[in-house]
Amino acid sequence: MTFRTLLLSLASVLVLGVGASAEVIADYGADFQGTTPKAGWTYQWNNGPIGTQSKYQRLVWSDSQVAYIADAKSYPAADQASYVAAGSGVGLSWSHPGSTDSVGLAAVFSIACYQVQPGQAGIGSITSSSIAVPYAGDGDGVEVQIYVNDTLKGTIPVTGTRESFDLSLGTLAVGDRVYVAVGPGATNSYDSFQVSYQITAGP
Repeated sequence: MTFRTLLLSLASVLVLGVGASAEVIADYGADFQGTTPKAGWTYQWNNGPIGTQSKYQRLVWSDSQVAYIADAKSYPAADQASYVAAGSGVGLSWSHPGSTDSVGLAAVFSIACYQVQPGQAGIGSITSSSIAVPYAGDGDGVEVQIYVNDTLKGTIPVTGTRESFDLSLGTLAVGDRVYVAVGPGATNSYDSFQVSYQITAGP
C-alpha cells in the first residue's frame, strides 16, 4: 500500500467517524399507543423495591382512563398502586403509601420500560427529556430514577414545575431494558406529572 493510499484510507475512516451519529430508537410520546403497547414498550409499577425488575408488575389498559393503570376495572386501585398510571405523555405516580408507611411498603413508581430491539445496540442516552409537575408548589415534587436492567444510572429530584433528565446510559445490548421510573417525594400528594423523552443509541 502506498503512503498516499494509506492517507486516503485514514481520511475515509475519519469522515465516517465524524458522520456517524446516534439514532432515536424510542420516543415515549410518539411511540405511545393504547390497548397494546408498541413493540419494545411496557408500562409497569413496582410491587416491591424499585430497582428490582423481578418485583415489577404490568399496568393494563383502561379505556375509561385512557391510560395504563394497575386495575382496569377500578381507578384508583384498591392496593398500594392506587393512583399509578401511564398515559400519552402523562403519568400519575400519586399512590399510597408514598415513601413508606408503618408496615414498610415501598414507594410506588410509574415505570416506562423500553427493551432494546435487534439492530438498536450501541452507546445509549436519554435525550430531549422533560418532566413537568403542574402542582409542584402544593407538594414536595417527584423523583425520576433511570435504570438499565437493575443498574441505577441516575436519580433526579424534581421540585420545580419543569426539569430535564437527559443522561448517558452506557453501552446498550439487544434485550437490555431501559426503565424511566417516576415516584413520589417524601409525601404522595400533588404528584401528577407530564413526561417526554427519547432514547438514542449509536456508535
